[in-house]
Amino acid sequence: MRRLIFQAYCFVLGVVVGKIHPLSHAQVPIAYGVFVLLLIASAAGFVRSRRTNFPILAATALFGFSCFFLGWGRYSASFSVDDPHHISKYASDSWKHRAAVEGVIISDPQIFPDRIVFTLNPLRVRREAVEAEYEEISGGRVEVSIRRTAGELYEEFGRSAVYGWRIRVNAPLLTPQAEMNPHGFSYREFLADQDIYAVQTVTAAWGSPPPVETLDQEEGFFLNEWALAIKEKILSVFVRTIPYPESTFLAGVTLGVDSVLQDVKCVVKGHDRMILDECRVAGVTHVLAVSGQHVTILSGMLLAILGAMRIPMRVQAPIIILALFIFLIITGLPPSAMRATFMNSLVIFFLAISK
Repeated sequence: MRRLIFQAYCFVLGVVVGKIHPLSHAQVPIAYGVFVLLLIASAAGFVRSRRTNFPILAATALFGFSCFFLGWGRYSASFSVDDPHHISKYASDSWKHRAAVEGVIISDPQIFPDRIVFTLNPLRVRREAVEAEYEEISGGRVEVSIRRTAGELYEEFGRSAVYGWRIRVNAPLLTPQAEMNPHGFSYREFLADQDIYAVQTVTAAWGSPPPVETLDQEEGFFLNEWALAIKEKILSVFVRTIPYPESTFLAGVTLGVDSVLQDVKCVVKGHDRMILDECRVAGVTHVLAVSGQHVTILSGMLLAILGAMRIPMRVQAPIIILALFIFLIITGLPPSAMRATFMNSLVIFFLAISK
């Protein structure tokens, strides 16, 4: 256990060093190479320690150093923008700077009353000039917003089914807004934490070329497909069986979908305030967010149901762990639920293998 804690600290130390002094795009492969070499050397040291008098402390130290370089290289690779083909190099502060970005939708669209927002993993980009060639993108993502004024596009891309589609967006490619006041909120830093370094906004459905073109309606990762299909069915059941706006509030409480609560008014007579505003004033906005308690309740419920059915624990474990990860994807992978999912999965796994 002490060795595992030491290796974890080494990895975290590498992340800290990467934040203070990130490696360049050319140096990241070197860090990964050093990690592999040290990992092989530590593995050989552990093998020799069982056969000869090679000190186990030396093998552990080698493995710790390998974890350090892994953390350093991994963090630097995630936030390195010095590559000339990074998406941030093609973004501008001017709305006149248009570009055609081809990529794959890698998130469930967030639906707001005035817009739809999803994340695009760009594959290649072409600048405004029609005769310009497409250039391959090496890193970074794009946040795409489709305004309600876009009409059919707003309706078409407001479904979970668009996950995995390959599309082309013809719109201004902008750098996210930085903080307006000193030490204020920076939307640019907020998006950078999600590896998003450019934004595109579609305001109309007409134009030449079309603002959004669907190139291939591919399916994404099968687990994401299942989760988003289940989410769509759950939300449709809420809408069909519970009156508005209670159905939107239930979606927020159970699945953490608070975008549907935007501009929803309270039903109390004489009130014209919004539900989200009332929750903020009352200090109860946390009830609209998925937490670790949701995951724990789901784990306990599945354990009770499957246990009552006399299903062996070793059969229960993979079913419950799969269900937890599907629920995690449905809720949008919030950090609290992600942490609880991993911890509950570990507990259930050890319950299954223990005597």
